[in-house]
This record gives sequence, C-alpha cells and structure tokens, in this order.
Amino acid sequence: MGRGRFRILIRDADERPEWFAPIREGKLGLPVLVLAFYPNPRCLDYAFPAALAEGSDREWYYVEHQTAGVNCKQRAFWATSIVPTIRAAAGMKCIEARWFGTNLGMYPDPRPISEYQASLKTLLGDPVTCVTSCNLLEEGMYPIDPSSASLRSVTDDELTDIASGRTPRGGDLNVADRNWTLRVLMLGANSD
Repeated sequence: MGRGRFRILIRDADERPEWFAPIREGKLGLPVLVLAFYPNPRCLDYAFPAALAEGSDREWYYVEHQTAGVNCKQRAFWATSIVPTIRAAAGMKCIEARWFGTNLGMYPDPRPISEYQASLKTLLGDPVTCVTSCNLLEEGMYPIDPSSASLRSVTDDELTDIASGRTPRGGDLNVADRNWTLRVLMLGANSD
C-alpha cells in the first residue's frame, strides 16, 4: 500500500470500502472505528489535508455519514479504519445499542455527555475519554479523544503521529490545522 492514498467519495453501498459496509441505515450492527480528519466548523475546503497526512501509510476515504436520528445531520470527513480490540468491539456494540433511536444530537443537550463519558470508561477502559470531542456526540457518531492512552485501550493497530511520522509517546496525536482536526470516531447506524 502506498503512502497517503486517497479514495472515492462514499455515498452508497457500492462505493463503500469493506470496513464501512457493516453500517446500514436503521439496523444495528458493529460500528466502525475510524481515524478521521474532521473539518472545523468554518471550514469550506473539503480537499484532503494532504500536508497533514504525508506520513500516513493508510488509505483515506471521503465519508458522508448521517447522524442525529430523525434530524438527519449529514457529517462529512476523511477517514481510515482502525481495527478495534475484542473488548472495544463489544463495547462499541453496547454504545450503539444504547443511543440508537434516541435522536441524540438533534438539540444541544449536555445531559447525555456524562452518561456517555461513564460508558466509555466502563465499556472501553479507564483511559478512554471524550472531553475535547464531546461536541461531536450524536446518534450514529460516537467520538473518543485522540490520546495515546485512549487509542491503546481501543486498538492494537500501530498508529503513528501523522504529522511527524513518529509513534506518539503520550498525549494527543499531533495533528491539527486551521481547517482540520484529527478525531477518533465510532460510526454506527442512524435510526432514520
């Protein structure tokens, strides 16, 4: 696999890569764990942030994903899959089942965040948090802070610091610029 390969726009089942195929509208399954370059709120440039990912040896796909239940928010980002641990996969299924059909994210509501935070620690491990990414929490999209400790709890994949090509020793993966931020997301089914 070449370094920093970019792929097609994912809009329907025929275009989805194998790792995205389990997500079906309206049906629970196994959510997909991804690293995602997520656009900052005022970003109008959806071109792949190639300068940030020059050191990446992964394939990246432009994903459009529906979230927030019947509110049908359309989220768009560049993503690459991460293989979850067995414990993380089981926890991800529980998280998706808990929030499926709730329309989480339809309205601003800080109450679910503390429950979600607690479920991350219980289901995925003590170091897994959602402090800096909690604004992305919606039905169908469940964020995890991109810290080294969180990532070690949810995957055995060896993830390098995309900006420098080195394995991070601690803290967050060092990728952010004016338009894009690196996020870790569990993508699940949306109930509408």
